[in-house]
Amino acid sequence: MPLGVMVVGTILKEDHGLTVDIHYLPSDNTDLEEFLAGLHIGPDVGLVGLGTICGTLPRTLTLAKRIKELHPRLPVVLGGPQASSVPGELMAAYEFIDGIVIGEAESVVTFLWEAITTGQRSVRPGLIYIPPGASRLTLLPLQLQPAQLIDADDIRPIDYTLTPPPIDGGARGVSVEIGRGCPYKCTFCSTKVFFQRRFRFRSADMIIAELQKVREQHASSHFEFVHDMFTTNRRLVADLCKRLISEDLHLDWACSARTDRIDDSLLDLMYEAGCRRIFFGVESGSENMQQAIKKGLKVADIKIAVRSAWERQIGVTASLIIGFPAETPDDLADTLNLYFEFRSWRPAMRNVQVHSLSPLAGTELTAEYEDQLQFDGRLNDVAVMWTVTPWEEEQIRRYPRIFSSFYYFPNEYTSRAHYRYIYWFILHLGPFGNTLRLLWDLLGPELGTEFVRWVRHEERGTPSAATQAFDPATGASRVYAELRQFLGHLGLGQERTEVLLQVLEFEHWLGVSVLLDPQTPLLSWLDCTGLDTRPLADLEAARRGHWLYSADTKKKTVRRIRVPQLADAV
Repeated sequence: MPLGVMVVGTILKEDHGLTVDIHYLPSDNTDLEEFLAGLHIGPDVGLVGLGTICGTLPRTLTLAKRIKELHPRLPVVLGGPQASSVPGELMAAYEFIDGIVIGEAESVVTFLWEAITTGQRSVRPGLIYIPPGASRLTLLPLQLQPAQLIDADDIRPIDYTLTPPPIDGGARGVSVEIGRGCPYKCTFCSTKVFFQRRFRFRSADMIIAELQKVREQHASSHFEFVHDMFTTNRRLVADLCKRLISEDLHLDWACSARTDRIDDSLLDLMYEAGCRRIFFGVESGSENMQQAIKKGLKVADIKIAVRSAWERQIGVTASLIIGFPAETPDDLADTLNLYFEFRSWRPAMRNVQVHSLSPLAGTELTAEYEDQLQFDGRLNDVAVMWTVTPWEEEQIRRYPRIFSSFYYFPNEYTSRAHYRYIYWFILHLGPFGNTLRLLWDLLGPELGTEFVRWVRHEERGTPSAATQAFDPATGASRVYAELRQFLGHLGLGQERTEVLLQVLEFEHWLGVSVLLDPQTPLLSWLDCTGLDTRPLADLEAARRGHWLYSADTKKKTVRRIRVPQLADAV
């Protein structure tokens, strides 16, 4: 939900009486001309404002360029975190951009609209605006400063009628801004740049009022509490949770938090108040990298915090990053071990993400390694577009500072090809949770070490075009074949390897063959619990427990592998 754009739209509508329409950026499979025709840009339109994030900036610029070609006198203004990181570079590179709102928009929206209506140039902290057709000769020397940060209780309540449908926000729920800013100093993160490390938290009264308004207007009880670091101030979070409980609103909500800013009693209170999902930016499983990137988390404490939330039936997403320029093979193995350990928990913890590092504009890390940025034409996972046009790729190559998130940092220990292989491998590893659990039980932290050694010294290389496919069946089938090779590399002995291959075969059948055959009912391994060799048609009567199974896909039967026997084997 585009909260930043909605804030601007709310101010223009409520303070200046304007009609505001908000649209989502067209996706890769959307025809741009068709999208533009649907905007109905007529002579009564006075401004086109485009929010920017790093992963879609090339497509945003394509849209801005085309709008300016069709409507040369119509002001086109950018805002948001990506434009705020490189405002001078954007204005100098693209004459079809008439202005940029730098940082938080509330204090400058009125000045922007006044400049547009009077046709005057406006340069002040938080805003640069050059009327269409005006000279830019004095532009480059300008010192562009961010807007003045506003107090928490001055954060404007949003007019949610401006939200593009559907208002319910899908599975994640309606986004409500709880506050802004993160006081921490992670070197890779652009949040501290945009919000200048100033933490703010709206009052419980304001939050409750906005939640009630949204629920009454749109009949939604599912919310995304938007704050980069929700639990930074324990007292404020506890006060809000107590209010949510006392108001008896019966909401469920999600939030983001650091693992060192929660505890058991706070988690209990959050759950009682409706918290059902938490996103933890863990980043690295290496103590060395935690210090190098100034995240400063203790790996042992990460595990405790994640497990505490997960055991309270709060859905946990743990996010990890690989590809830091100073990351050694041991650091990489430590991060992968944290992934493997999370996936080994019973029942499975599935929402564990592993991302490739993207060098974000304006961050400390990007500034330090700016002269080493490289682009190989392959998009990092922060780029939600997946494909770029020839013009967009030309811009990426021409302006590394503007499009740094599409680049990567070289690593002296691990090649780009090997990093891409690891990212791809883990992306499609989802169906093989039991195989991972058994490997973790058998090898422990040696699993990550062996996997990194296998990737680096067996010359896995860059995945083929087929390997890079993102559909579950193709990707999982290829990972299945790679896992068979990895099991052979481990040298665990014939008996152990055969048992692991049985489990792998079964998971491949469930995760891939079922997807390829729509006539076969989709099953999880838990659906098979309590059965010995039984026809697949009888699996509906299965009960839950802790058993593993192999499958005979020709006979359409599954065979139970008793855990004690498996433990003896491995």
